[in-house]
Amino acid sequence: MRKLHILTVAVVFALARPLCPGVMPLEAAVPSRMTVQGRLADAGGLPLTPGSKTFVFRIFDAQTLGTQVWPGVGGETQSVTTDVTGLWTADLGALIVLTDAVFASTERWLEITVTVGVNPPQTLSRVKLNATPFTFRIGTVDNASGGTITSDVHLISGQKEIHLDINDPSPSLVIKDPGGGLRKCVYGGDGNVFSAYDANNDLRLAATLNTQGKASIDFYASSTLKRSTTIQPRLRLTEDTVAMMSSPTDTVFVLRQVAGIARVGVNIGHPTQELEIAGEEKVVSAATGIPALDVSSTGFTTGDLFKLEAVANQVADANALEIKIGSGSADSSQFIECARGADVKFRVWANGNATIDGTFTGGGADFAEMIEMTDAAAPAAAGDVMVIDTDKSRTVKISSQPRSTLVAGIRSTKPGFLGSEHEPLAEEIPLAVVGIVPCRVSTENGPIRPGDLLVTAATPGCAMRDDSPRPGTILGKALEPLAQGRGLIRVLVTLQ
Repeated sequence: MRKLHILTVAVVFALARPLCPGVMPLEAAVPSRMTVQGRLADAGGLPLTPGSKTFVFRIFDAQTLGTQVWPGVGGETQSVTTDVTGLWTADLGALIVLTDAVFASTERWLEITVTVGVNPPQTLSRVKLNATPFTFRIGTVDNASGGTITSDVHLISGQKEIHLDINDPSPSLVIKDPGGGLRKCVYGGDGNVFSAYDANNDLRLAATLNTQGKASIDFYASSTLKRSTTIQPRLRLTEDTVAMMSSPTDTVFVLRQVAGIARVGVNIGHPTQELEIAGEEKVVSAATGIPALDVSSTGFTTGDLFKLEAVANQVADANALEIKIGSGSADSSQFIECARGADVKFRVWANGNATIDGTFTGGGADFAEMIEMTDAAAPAAAGDVMVIDTDKSRTVKISSQPRSTLVAGIRSTKPGFLGSEHEPLAEEIPLAVVGIVPCRVSTENGPIRPGDLLVTAATPGCAMRDDSPRPGTILGKALEPLAQGRGLIRVLVTLQ
C-alpha cells in the first residue's frame, strides 16, 4: 500500500434537496442532511487507488482546537468510495442527525479524518462552512418541528405585506394554543377585521371597520353564543364613543363626542347634555374628605352651574332633592353650606338649625305658626280672625264675640315664614301672629281708615274698628280703608 505524506481534498457543499419554491413547496420539511464532495490525491496530485475508504466527520466552532459541536462525542463514521479520479461523495447526517442548533453560530468548521484506505490515517485541515449549510436555520419558520424564533422577522422586499384571502369564509389566519384551543383569528368570517376567542370558542374581542371606514373595538363577556357579533358587547370603543353595557338592551355608561363637545350618559345610550343621568342614581365616595359629587367650572359666568329638574309631574311625597346624613352625625355637621368665596353665607346644621348672613325673603309678608283648629269640620278661611279656645290646650277657633281678649291672630293666606313644633297636621292651620296679612273686616263699628286699631267683631271671623280698645283686645292696625259693609283688607298684625 502506498504511504501518503500529504492528502489534499477539495470539498464542495450542497444540500441533499433544493429549497427553491419553484421546485419544492415552502411548507415541506427542511432536509436534515448535507452533501459533501471532495477529491483524494497524493502529494504529487495523483488520485488514490479507487475503492472503499473510511471517513470520520466532525464539526468544530474554530479553525484549530475549539469545541466539537457535532456530533456530541466521537464522529460520524462513513464508508466512502473514491473513483479513478479520486472523487468521493458523502451525506453528513446520514447516521447522526444534523439539527439547526449545530448552526447557531457563523463559526463552523468541518474536519475530515481518513482512517481506512490510506496509510497512515490522516486528518485534513478544517474547512469553513459557509452559507449553504446554514439553511438548516430555516426550520425555525418553515413548518419544522422544534424551531424557535429568537429575534425580529422582517419583510424586506416587494410591498412588505402579507396578503391573506379575505374572501374565504373561514378565518384567513388562525393562531392556536399548544393545547389545541382556538385563541385568535384575523377576519374570522363574522365581519370583523380581528377577533379573539377564549378556550371555549366564545367571542371575547372584535375589531371592526364599518363602511365609512370608522374603527371600533368591542369587548365581550363569556357567552354561549359562539363566533357571533349579534350579542351585545360589555365595552365598546369607537373613534368618538366609549360605551359600557350591562345587557343586550341596557347601556350603563357612555362617553361620546358630538360636534366637538364631550357628553356623558349614565343609564342612557344617547345623552343630549354634557352629563345626563337616567333612572334611580346614587353617587358614592368611599374616600374620607373627597366629595362624592363635585361640580365646578372655571369659566362659568352665566346660566345654571347645577340644575335639578323633574320634567314629569311628581306624585305625593316625591322629592326632587333629598339630603341625608348619618343618624349619628355630630350637631356641628351640616346638611348645606353656601359660601361666597371663603365667606360662608348660609348653613343648615345637622340639629336642624339654620344660619343666614343676609335677608330672608319669603313669599308672604307675615310670620305664621301652625296650630290646631277646634272645629276641623268647618275650617277657617284665609283672613278669618281667630281666638284661643279655652276648652282645649293649644287650639284656636273662629272669633264670634266683639272685643275678645282671647284674640290670637289671623288665618294666614300665604305665610312668608311658617313655624311649627312638628310636621304639619291636617287639622292645623297657619296662624299669622306678626306681619302684614289679608284680614276679613266689618264696618259695624264705623268705617275703617288706614291706621285704625282693630279688634274682634260680633260678626264671626271679622275684625272691626275700635277707637278706645281695652288692653289685650287689639288685633292690629288697618293698612287699607273700608267705607261700608264687609271686605278683605291688609292688616299689620300687632297683638296687644
